[in-house]
Amino acid sequence: MPLIYYWRSDNYYRDLDEGASYHLNQRNSTLHELELGDSLWAFTRRSDGTYVLAAELIVKTKTFNPPSFEYGPYRIWGDLEKSRYFRLEGQKSIEPIIRSLSLKPTARYLGQAFQGNAAVRRIDSEAHLILAEAARNLTLEPRAHLLPE
Repeated sequence: MPLIYYWRSDNYYRDLDEGASYHLNQRNSTLHELELGDSLWAFTRRSDGTYVLAAELIVKTKTFNPPSFEYGPYRIWGDLEKSRYFRLEGQKSIEPIIRSLSLKPTARYLGQAFQGNAAVRRIDSEAHLILAEAARNLTLEPRAHLLPE
């Protein structure tokens, strides 16, 4: 079952600045409903207020963080060969597409529909295909590359 996640832009940029990590931590157990090979779609808000796709993590494994971990006990790791971070600049708004999906967020500001326990939301296979099509020609983020060990 694919999921969608609102990634706060400050966290997205910090992750890129510190080195793309290809994983996500969450307090919401919905994160671990992902099966290996499923997609976790992440969107964020650019500095101009436009909501855009930030990443697609293809689940490689699921683990648990220590109980006191700041970002919650659940972690998914993206497949390094298949997962992608998208360049935010130059993208069209993803908001109309997300608002048309089966989850039907109604909050005035889209990010508000993805707060707290609703930060990670289930989407159906049709929504996944719609997001995959929207991401088909997006430019990859050049800072999200792996360095040789």
